[in-house]
Amino acid sequence: MANPTSQALFEKERDHLVYEIAQGLEKVTANLAQLNRNLQDANALGQTMEQTAEVWRTFHQHIATPLSADDSGTMEE
Repeated sequence: MANPTSQALFEKERDHLVYEIAQGLEKVTANLAQLNRNLQDANALGQTMEQTAEVWRTFHQHIATPLSADDSGTMEE
């Protein structure tokens, strides 16, 4: 059997390691919460830019489409 001194040292070391693990898990939890907030912010920003992107997409499509004679009225001779 283990003597009381080694048992006390074991328990002290175990308690210390459990404390370090708990601290590490708290840090991981805090970092995951921060990551979640950042992802939510990025998603919200992307959603607000969606309407602007659609306006530019429509503008580009209209610019890229050549005008026909009926549309402009200037190509008739």
